[in-house]
Amino acid sequence: TEFANLAIASVINQDYSNVEVLVVFDNPYNKVLISYVEDSFNGKVRFIYNEENLGLPLSLNKAILQSKGQYIVRMDGDDISLPNRISTQVDFMERNPSVSLAGMQAFTINDIGERTGCYIKPLGFSNIVKYARFGSPILHPTWIVRSDVFSIVGYYDNVTPAQDYFFIGKVIKSGLE
Repeated sequence: TEFANLAIASVINQDYSNVEVLVVFDNPYNKVLISYVEDSFNGKVRFIYNEENLGLPLSLNKAILQSKGQYIVRMDGDDISLPNRISTQVDFMERNPSVSLAGMQAFTINDIGERTGCYIKPLGFSNIVKYARFGSPILHPTWIVRSDVFSIVGYYDNVTPAQDYFFIGKVIKSGLE
């Protein structure tokens, strides 16, 4: 519950204020987590409750279908964003209208929030395409995707844990950058 609290707070406390936050509760039986998050963020986020455990890809699709924004920023309950993440990414997308999906580098942290390392992923479309032959070239907690991309390439395939990798493949195969 502490990680979920930190993850949600890191989005709510962004320096970019025009943010719609959707939280999907995939496990309807995790009453402790649901109660904790509802008590902490009621009125600040929109909650989506699955009647049964659908799994990550289908839960992501459910949230995307209910979102209203021009961009989708992807995070899980154990991911934490820096305060300027969304403003930096929106600015990048606005300056690069041909880009459909983008990501950033990321720090790793330990249980007390200390930086322990970083993930370095390729930069630039051609490098991303090359890297995609060997692994996922964009870290999902750093994604920003134009919402219309989902209507072009489709939503997440129900393949766990490779849903992000499959989605990136669909974007690349579609010819989108």
